[in-house]
Amino acid sequence: GGIAVFIGSPWETTAFFNDMVEQAQVDPDRAFVTWTTEDNPKKEIQEMLVVEKRVLPPDLYAQLYLGVARAPSMLVCPDFSKERHVRTCPFDSDLPVTLWIDPGKGTYAVLAVQFHPVKDYLLDETWGIDEVYQHNSSDRKVILEAASRPWWRNVIGGVIDIAARRTFTTGDDTTEQIWQKEAGLSTLRSRKVDVEIGTMRLQDILMDHILGRPLFYLDYRCPETIQEFYLYKRNSAGTIVDAHNHEIKAITYGIIDHYGLVAPRREATTPTYSGPSWHYPKRAHRGLDRLFQKFKPPTPVVGR
Repeated sequence: GGIAVFIGSPWETTAFFNDMVEQAQVDPDRAFVTWTTEDNPKKEIQEMLVVEKRVLPPDLYAQLYLGVARAPSMLVCPDFSKERHVRTCPFDSDLPVTLWIDPGKGTYAVLAVQFHPVKDYLLDETWGIDEVYQHNSSDRKVILEAASRPWWRNVIGGVIDIAARRTFTTGDDTTEQIWQKEAGLSTLRSRKVDVEIGTMRLQDILMDHILGRPLFYLDYRCPETIQEFYLYKRNSAGTIVDAHNHEIKAITYGIIDHYGLVAPRREATTPTYSGPSWHYPKRAHRGLDRLFQKFKPPTPVVGR
């Protein structure tokens, strides 16, 4: 074997770069060496750093000029890591399978998931056991591919983008109706989900603050879904860019459907439990969350 040396600034972290960093942390045959630009004595460099430090977010400055390998602040889901969230998630024939679906003409994404209980804990784990990810495809082609997988016989229903109720791909049937008729999925749930709220809820499951570990895992058979987590970003204004997020959108629908939409009422005047996450914006929430109905802690937290 030979030696490969990669030199550069880790600008706009990609999955490939993250892979190299993570491998260097666990593989004694690999090394990841960094130098800080602040050690450069040139006057013009030092003047440039003064300006950059003033205008850039701290995470991005550290990434660009301090040689810190970390997910940039532009990533929508910075807590996601292949090291933490990707592992072998085998299909369990004794458990039902739920499909999280985001149909689209350009990209059609389906994630097959199973839920595994966590001992002595209210919430269970979500395992993404497989994906169907096709480009320029159709409802019927995706259904046929999904039906060829070994887990198909355990599918009991799923969650689909609410747009599927009114999207007509062929004939007089909507996408939702095609899944119901041709895939036999009479139970397909959908609801309108605010992008920011859905993203925050996903962040909660990526790292549960009570357990101190993830409640969401992906199998290695889901490479497209894994890649999306490294490409789904915000723009310079902090707004989420609607791109590279087909399966992630389906995941947010599924997370909220399964775990509930945890958010305190804005008008709450009595102590209100807000679930595992404590950082939601103040937005009115219609109806009590399923999780809140099921569990109330001994010492409730005042809703913000």
